[in-house]
Amino acid sequence: MRIDFTDEFMWSANQYRNEVDKTMKSPSNKPGNTTYLFHGTRVMCQIGYQSNYNQTCADSRCSLCCIIRYSFSLDFAGSATQFKRFGNGLYFSSISSKCDDYVRVPRSGNRTDSLRVLIIANVVLGTVWATKDNIPHLKGPPPGFHSVMGKPGKALNFEEHVVYDNRAVQPAYIVVYQ
Repeated sequence: MRIDFTDEFMWSANQYRNEVDKTMKSPSNKPGNTTYLFHGTRVMCQIGYQSNYNQTCADSRCSLCCIIRYSFSLDFAGSATQFKRFGNGLYFSSISSKCDDYVRVPRSGNRTDSLRVLIIANVVLGTVWATKDNIPHLKGPPPGFHSVMGKPGKALNFEEHVVYDNRAVQPAYIVVYQ
């Protein structure tokens, strides 16, 4: 299911991407070094499970619908888990199974089946700072960088990307799977 946003939101996201592109250390084929990445989150409703069921729910605990309505917010970053490997940021990965670990589906309520949902987001990575170490006190990437990449090795089995600006992320699609 595709996620559409207002022109105002798109303008802000595009402005951020262009700002990042101007400050990047190495040119990229894609403005702002943007890429599509997965994100796992809590789901409380049936959105996307049937072709005609595409309205967001009103449950404030449904992180998926909140992201669809308002986009990502650092105010809620890490609310599903206490551990923030690279500080208070928005976390993504190109590995869907990594993100599946963060999908939270209630055992009761509106959910009646075992279907799960991931978000595919367009993420502005800019100049990426890579590390194999956990740095939970991180407040953002080092000066001159726009995002952090956790590389597999010491503490990670799969890569993950972290951005620290709400404008760096545009939710694009949801994927429903079992």
